[in-house]
Amino acid sequence: MKICLLTSIFGLLVINGFSQNNHMPPKNVSQTFYQEYPHSQPSQWSQSSVGWSVLFKDNDHNNGEVMAYFDLSGRHVDTHIPYENQDVPQTVRSHMNDQYGGNHYDYTRIDHRGEYDVYRTQYKHKKQYKTVYMDHDGHERDYHDMHN
Repeated sequence: MKICLLTSIFGLLVINGFSQNNHMPPKNVSQTFYQEYPHSQPSQWSQSSVGWSVLFKDNDHNNGEVMAYFDLSGRHVDTHIPYENQDVPQTVRSHMNDQYGGNHYDYTRIDHRGEYDVYRTQYKHKKQYKTVYMDHDGHERDYHDMHN
């Protein structure tokens, strides 16, 4: 009976140790988050080999629910903001319609500190998903999105 009880307690501790609810970033990452977004609260942190990401409602810039990425040193890398089709600049939508046809695209604006913002456009072509990056003027850009 004692062994069963101890095994159960140990199992619960292991499960709790790996749960996302207790998965918090290092202090330097959370400090950067609160400097960038002082009126927002993180809802879910995730860690990858290149850093940390956080899903949250952006109360500071009125962007709705977004995903921000930080490198391992705590530097804010970029923020991904999902956009509805009607909210995307007409130049971006026109370029997609003219070059790729169709009418169903998933748009995400990527705000990248120190660089131009880009619109990541994803669409399905012949059973495969394709991605195009564009600037605000509808010009295609090379962009290395390490989160996609």
